[in-house]
Amino acid sequence: MSLERIQARLTEVRGIDPASLSRVGMKAAVRRRMKALGIEALGHYADRIVIDAAEFERLVSAVLVHETSFFRYPASYELLAQAGVRRTDEDPRAVIRVGCVASSTGEEPASVVMALVEAGVPPERVHVDASDVSDRAVEYARKGRYRRRGVNRLSEERRRRWFELEGDRYRLRRRVRDRIRTTQADALAPSFGLGAARYDAIFCRNLLIYLVPEARVKLLETLVRMLRPDGLLFLGHAEVSAARAMGMAMETPAAAFACRRVVRPEPLPAPKPATKPAPPL
Repeated sequence: MSLERIQARLTEVRGIDPASLSRVGMKAAVRRRMKALGIEALGHYADRIVIDAAEFERLVSAVLVHETSFFRYPASYELLAQAGVRRTDEDPRAVIRVGCVASSTGEEPASVVMALVEAGVPPERVHVDASDVSDRAVEYARKGRYRRRGVNRLSEERRRRWFELEGDRYRLRRRVRDRIRTTQADALAPSFGLGAARYDAIFCRNLLIYLVPEARVKLLETLVRMLRPDGLLFLGHAEVSAARAMGMAMETPAAAFACRRVVRPEPLPAPKPATKPAPPL
């Protein structure tokens, strides 16, 4: 029964759908957190996450899969680069603003910077806001130090241009890190995104799939509000249908998993009814 209490808390506070989580994986995540705290009774841990907000966030981070890599879904970055070049050609003073929601350990926002600059967008015209609910992921991303295995998947040219060896890790060069602002934030919080300038593109990969329908719609509405009218929303491959159900149009190529808001023309005013001439006296 205590596991159900924990699942209910995840749904109540974070909108996480228990059906989206493996029961085995859920149990394993809870047991790891209990062991870390020295708690033996499941009921005691269920009580703990109610009164300890920091521990609740650690559990959220533990149950969600933080799968990410550099240039994941390459077609997405090609589409983003084309849009960025087009906008800076039209307005040389434009700043290309990109948001990365649930950005995990930072590979995604780094790929955004690299893709735009490689395409010819001046680095000073690139600004990326990255956020994640996990304080550990945010700290990792800010350091910008990555295991060789992940970086070695990139071409040798990219490794030389954007990374430097630092001990047994590759570190992102400062000219990439300086274009990214990474913060800890809850994308489902009422204040998320309020007051921010509109983004040319937002990446939100594989967060929607964990949410109950109400939370999914709420998050999508927030993301759309944060976009420029012609902005691109990049989602996971299983999430595009949710955006289309809200009236967004899928962009080509399909492998980019990107949607754009459909801007409908303002309806023409209804014609005024014809007035009959006054009858003669």
